[in-house]
Amino acid sequence: MKIRNLSELNKYPIPEHIKQQIVDAYRKKKNGDNTPHSVADMEPASRNESVPTYAGETFDSPVHIDIYSRRKKKTDIDNISGKAALDGIVNCGILETDSPDQIESYQVHKPEISPVEQTVIVIEEV
Repeated sequence: MKIRNLSELNKYPIPEHIKQQIVDAYRKKKNGDNTPHSVADMEPASRNESVPTYAGETFDSPVHIDIYSRRKKKTDIDNISGKAALDGIVNCGILETDSPDQIESYQVHKPEISPVEQTVIVIEEV
C-alpha cells in the first residue's frame, strides 16, 4: 500500500487509531520532527478492562511453562513475549510469583502459522 497524501487513507480499511498515528507521524515529519518513536507508542493495548481474578487451579510448587503461539503470518520467535505471558499468569493469580522458586523453567516455542491467532500456555508441576 502506497499512500501519496493523507486524503487517500480513507480508501483503505485502516482502523481509526492507526490512521491517527499515520497522520501524526506525517505532520511531525513535515514539521521537521524526526524523533524516533518507541514501539510502545505505536501499538495500542488490546483491551482496557482489568484482568479477572482466576478462580481455577493454582500452583504452589515449582512449575515448567510452555508457550505456544499461533499467528496468521510468519512471525519471528523473538516477537513472542514470554515475559508478558508470565506477568499475566501472575497478575491473574494462577501463580503467586514469577520468581525462580515458582517457575523452574519456561520455553517459548517457534510460532506456528494458523488461520486463528492465539497463544496457548501449558503449565506443569515439576
